[in-house]
Amino acid sequence: MKKGADTMDNIKKIKNIYPLSHMQEGMLFHSFLRKEEGAYVEQSLFTIKGSLSYDWFQRSIQAIIDRHDIFRTVFLPHVPHLSGPRQVVMTEREFHLYSEDISHLQINDQNEFIDCFKEKDKQKGFDLQKDMLMRISLFKTAEDEHVCLWSHHHILMDGWCLGIVLQEFMQIYQSIHAGKPLSLDPVRPYSTYISWLTNRDKETAAEYWGSYLKNYSTPSPLPRVSDEEKKEGYHREDLIFSLNKPLTDKLKETAKQHGVTLATLIQAVWGVMLQQYNRTDDVVFGAVVSGRPSEIPGVEQMIGLFINTIPVRIKTHQDETFQELLRRCQKEMLEAEPFTCQPLFDIQANTALKQELIDHIIVFENYPLQQKIADSA
Repeated sequence: MKKGADTMDNIKKIKNIYPLSHMQEGMLFHSFLRKEEGAYVEQSLFTIKGSLSYDWFQRSIQAIIDRHDIFRTVFLPHVPHLSGPRQVVMTEREFHLYSEDISHLQINDQNEFIDCFKEKDKQKGFDLQKDMLMRISLFKTAEDEHVCLWSHHHILMDGWCLGIVLQEFMQIYQSIHAGKPLSLDPVRPYSTYISWLTNRDKETAAEYWGSYLKNYSTPSPLPRVSDEEKKEGYHREDLIFSLNKPLTDKLKETAKQHGVTLATLIQAVWGVMLQQYNRTDDVVFGAVVSGRPSEIPGVEQMIGLFINTIPVRIKTHQDETFQELLRRCQKEMLEAEPFTCQPLFDIQANTALKQELIDHIIVFENYPLQQKIADSA
């Protein structure tokens, strides 16, 4: 009798059960397969200046969690009587804010303390089947200054969402501070997108990508080190660099003049460079897209994981100017938009090169984080 009662209690705690997006399935699979500590843990650091109430902070985050289903979601690889993994939305989940006063430490020691805490927090990772997949820690660094570490599992949301969440958080916090009721737009749950994804026209998308990649049969990889160089002690390194403001402004102006986005300009430049490396006029590489279908009302304000990786083909024609190439690339990107939710493994499976179609991926991030925070201030 008690076992049956427990089962009923567990069912009452569940609000919704639905499938995963393709990208979520990939993350779930790799999280269990590799068991890497800190895999897919996204972290952001913010400095908050001014007086801060921990109670109001806690209540504001809890309001965000109560408002958006995705923050009360766990991910199960197997659910009895259902095929494939599922995400399970709980009716409620309680948030606990971690806070620590390190204002007595010197600035260098504070930075070292936070860096160490951040790394340990990343290594801790998340249990996708049980944990709340978001942790927030506050460190008091001075009388009216805090550093906030915001960690979450990438399976919950993409970078675009963080600006939306922070904007809502600030609006809620300010309403508590002012003692005034807050009116936020109704939430469109992530399940709306999953329903759309399940019912979309997969055959038309497959036809589009088949046509887009037709007659492409030679990979276009980045230059590789030889086996001899590896034997001599080759070490892979990350190269981090910045373009100065004058050059960045010129790139933005060039894109604007030709009616293309900065992302398209960067992709075209990368494609031409890749052509030179491979001595060809036809290359393909991967690009991460926002994956938010414009046909879903309110999709820009949804919280969830929408990003997807798609192939980008840069093929130049004889006597074609770079300006003409740019405009054609932009036109092709617009034509591809309705089909950018197609899983990459499906696209690859229908090509001659299969898994060798894409050698590397370009990620162009342009999140309106600062602007959204400024709009709420």
